[in-house]
Amino acid sequence: MPRVPRLASQQVQEGGLNLRRQQTQVTDETFGGGAALEKTRRAASGLGAASSRLMGQAINSAIDIESRERQKANRIANTEVEAKLSNRETELLHDPNRGAYTRKGKDAFGLPEEVFTEYDKTLQELTEGAANEDQKEFIRQRGLVRKAGMNRQLNQHMLREGQKLDEQNTRALVSNEINAAVKNAHDPDRVKSSLLTQEQAIRAHGQDTGKSSEVIKSQVLESKSKTHFGVISQLANSGVDHEEVKDYYAKNRKDLTADDDLRIKRVLDQTTLQGESQKLTDKILAKTPDLSDALSQARNIKDPRKRDEVVKRVKQRMADDRLAKRLDDERNFDIASEAIEDNANMDSIPKEVLANLTPKSKRALEAQAAMKRNGLSPVTDANTFYELEQLAGTPSTRDKFLTMNLKEVKHLLSETDFKRFAKMQVDFKKGSTKGMDGIESKTSIVNGALGAVDMPFGANADPEDKARANQFRREVDRLVVQRQDLTGKKVTNEELREITENLMVELVTDKGIFFDETKKVFEITPEDAPLIETDSIPTAELQKIRNTLRDRNIPVTDENMIAMYLRRLNQITGR
Repeated sequence: MPRVPRLASQQVQEGGLNLRRQQTQVTDETFGGGAALEKTRRAASGLGAASSRLMGQAINSAIDIESRERQKANRIANTEVEAKLSNRETELLHDPNRGAYTRKGKDAFGLPEEVFTEYDKTLQELTEGAANEDQKEFIRQRGLVRKAGMNRQLNQHMLREGQKLDEQNTRALVSNEINAAVKNAHDPDRVKSSLLTQEQAIRAHGQDTGKSSEVIKSQVLESKSKTHFGVISQLANSGVDHEEVKDYYAKNRKDLTADDDLRIKRVLDQTTLQGESQKLTDKILAKTPDLSDALSQARNIKDPRKRDEVVKRVKQRMADDRLAKRLDDERNFDIASEAIEDNANMDSIPKEVLANLTPKSKRALEAQAAMKRNGLSPVTDANTFYELEQLAGTPSTRDKFLTMNLKEVKHLLSETDFKRFAKMQVDFKKGSTKGMDGIESKTSIVNGALGAVDMPFGANADPEDKARANQFRREVDRLVVQRQDLTGKKVTNEELREITENLMVELVTDKGIFFDETKKVFEITPEDAPLIETDSIPTAELQKIRNTLRDRNIPVTDENMIAMYLRRLNQITGR
């Protein structure tokens, strides 16, 4: 415990420090007033006149001091109160988490009651802690002033939020009614009801918010215009007769904005074009089932836009009809094929199915029934195989390959080859060309080689030429497989061209008096004793032979060149 020095018997001694806390209360006596001042006045009354004047002056001076000190104390206390009230106002209005201004829309309603309940609690706490009546009165007055300001701010906030909410609700109602009218475009009563509801909502909102009559009128026109545009578009896109759409437009044109009127004219123009083109297409196809004839009639239409539209529709309708027929034919073929698999007899095919089979389908099913009865498996027919390969490998004929029913040629393909082409079809329809690896380039190179020597091939070739071309293709395939087995790699396009060029070399198989009998290398048989001229050797091959002979210091003569080429040809073709 601290010790305080004290003087006793002329010596300094230590004593205890009295730390007893006393309750302090600011009263009139604190500043020399009250009872203390009264005692002073009674004492002065017993003095003489001169002394009495001096005492009076002293008393008045004490009173002034008391007043100033009281004012000072109140000012300090009031300043503290003002700071607390300001801070509380800021909290109640602007707190980022719970302040009144964070309340939006309908949540803002009723804010003054909530805010002032909390603010009054603060005023009550401050009043209870006031030192005198002057301070309490100050708190009451400042509370009233601040609450009046807060009430004004809160009412303005509620007004703004109420206006926003009303604006949002009005827009939502108008938007929903426009959508409802469009969805019910075929119901005139519902469209009329929607337009009325929109107008009433817009006018009520405009009047409540003090908008001018011109602004309200403009907003009503805009909502009506959007509604009519949506209804007309819906009618046009749902297949309603274009005359009915035009009639709706004529009746409601006065309620359209300039922009929407222009947009609707474009819609009506397209709708009219489609409607008239549809009628013309129906009329043409009712007269003829032939695509060429139908297109010829369509192309005689004078109006260019209408002509193009009819031509497009004729093609699409014909394509749709072909697709439907192809699917029907495939379904009938599948039903018949299942019957053949069960009974191996054409009589087992349902009569209504048999009546709708194509001649090609019937031939395929008869072949399937014969093989089923005799226990045979299909063997690949070269003509069929290479025809399919050409159709698939040539871009211009690939669509024909994709749309053909492979089951109609299944009896002409081995199981392996049929699966290969069937998978190729499926992959193509899925957008994949994986099954076409090498086929397109091979087809192009082989067809190029055939065309270079004017050898007919393809669907228009006669049977003899087709057989000869397919013999060439088989020989190319044999040599490709042979080379790949030897090298363990796929042949390149350059190697494939080398094979085709050498197979097309012309050899003399029989010398005649006037004309020599010749054959291509791929046609040579073991019985033939072919002769060759240097002019028949491919240019690139001939250059290689000359270079080789020079490198080996062998004379570059026709005899040596032919001998080397024959050895080279034997290596390439095995002939």
